[in-house]
This record gives sequence, structure tokens and C-alpha cells, in this order.
Amino acid sequence: MSHPFHQLIGEIVAGAELPHCAVIRDIACGGNGYVPIFSTPTWSDESKHAQVDMLVLREGDPGPQKVRAIIEVEESGFTPVKIFGKFATSAAASYFIPKPGGSPVEFDDRTVFVQVLDTSSLNQEKTAKLRQFDALETAICSFLPLAGSSFSARP
Repeated sequence: MSHPFHQLIGEIVAGAELPHCAVIRDIACGGNGYVPIFSTPTWSDESKHAQVDMLVLREGDPGPQKVRAIIEVEESGFTPVKIFGKFATSAAASYFIPKPGGSPVEFDDRTVFVQVLDTSSLNQEKTAKLRQFDALETAICSFLPLAGSSFSARP
């Protein structure tokens, strides 16, 4: 299945100048594999929360490598359940593990969650979706920080 918006956003993020960072992309975003996140530092079906579209890893100089950002891309189906769900699933996770048996990479103390929505198919003059997106962002920020999560509201 073709994901042109995922590909576009993947190219933009991968091409961005992010000093001391590496961008990990899933297949839909132009990467080579999946990007699984977990609640524990051990790969298991029980602790696997999701496969995200992209991660930005802060390279370990100084200190260990950390997940600095999670990026989710949506081309359609912009329901509140889907938007909240992507955020909550990511916020409840704590580790990226690239493959079974791979070394876990812990989320940074202030992990950023970015959700990019392709609104090009919406009738900008008639849709209430854009206002709904703003309301969803406000709602999410109102209950941050979450206990046990590294996610926090933007300043």
C-alpha cells in the first residue's frame, strides 16, 4: 500500500538538521523496518505497545542514547479516538527496541510527541475538524504531565 503523505513527512524529518540525533523511520515513511515501542526494556508481546511511524533518537554524547521524539502521521480517519489513542499508547510506553534481542533505548525525560495530520482532503471553509484538532490538543495538554510518563505539555 502506498503512503505518499507518510513518505513526504518521512523525507522532511530525515532531511532536517537535527544535531546529535538520528531519525528512525518505519517502512511507510521510507525506512527499512518497523519501529516498535514497549513498556519494559525486554522485547515481548505483552509489553509491546505499538509500532510508531518515526522516532528521533538523541545520540549518547554525553550519556546514553535516548528517544527524544515520537512522530505519528495520519493520512485519513481523523477521529478523536484515533488521535487520543496514538498519543496514549505512546505515552504509556518507555522504550524503543529495534529488534528481538536488541538493546532497549529508553525515552528521554521530556519526550516530544508529534502527530501530523494530512488535512489536504478537508474542505477548509466547511470543516469543523481543524477546530476539533485544536480542542483535542488543548485537552491532551490539560492532563499532562501524565504520572509515569516522560511526556509533558509544550511550554
